[in-house]
Amino acid sequence: MAQPNVVPEEDYDYEALPPNFSLLQNMAAGAFAGIAEHCAMYPIDAVKVSRAPPLSTWYRDFDL
Repeated sequence: MAQPNVVPEEDYDYEALPPNFSLLQNMAAGAFAGIAEHCAMYPIDAVKVSRAPPLSTWYRDFDL
C-alpha cells in the first residue's frame, strides 16, 4: 500500500524550507546559514592565508 505523504525521490529537495515559511523566516534561515558558514570557514581560511608564500615570490618570474 502506498503512503500518501511520501515524496518521490526525484522531487525531494532537501535544502528547501517548508512552503508555509514566511519571508522573514527564510531570511533568518539564510542569515544563520551564512553566519554558520563564516564561523566554520574563517579558521581554515586564516590558516591557509598564513601558510601562503609572500606575494613577492609569486610575481618574481614575471617580466613587466
